[in-house]
Amino acid sequence: MPLRQIPAGRPQGARDDAVQVVHYVVFPVLVTALASLTGAGTATLLQTTLSFALLQIAWASWVSWKAKPPAEKDFPLFAIIAAMFWLAYGLPLFWYREQSWRFAGSFASAEGVIRAQVLALLGIASLYVGMHLGVGRRLRTAPTLDLRDTS
Repeated sequence: MPLRQIPAGRPQGARDDAVQVVHYVVFPVLVTALASLTGAGTATLLQTTLSFALLQIAWASWVSWKAKPPAEKDFPLFAIIAAMFWLAYGLPLFWYREQSWRFAGSFASAEGVIRAQVLALLGIASLYVGMHLGVGRRLRTAPTLDLRDTS
């Protein structure tokens, strides 16, 4: 009885899952920690967590886009929009002082900043759900082409 050949390569299973988790999580953790350590802001734990969540969504979207085969890749619009939300609602918590959160002569409270971050997260989540439900594809009729030769 001949010995069975074991294909070379990485073993499948729990190790691949751990590598994927590390790939999806390490970059947002490092960026959030770096921004928190280098920033002058006084972000609370909840604000930092919400900022991390915004960055996590953008990064996970980018990583999943990069993993697609070249034939299936389209413009990574969702990843770019999510990154812009992080730049607008996540990064300023660390690199701006609270006095710079001034709107119409009054300062934004910590609760107001948290509400804005939650609203940004809900907006990104709604955009993601709307993109993946496919309601527009079901409602749209198939285009019909008229290819008559009238020359």
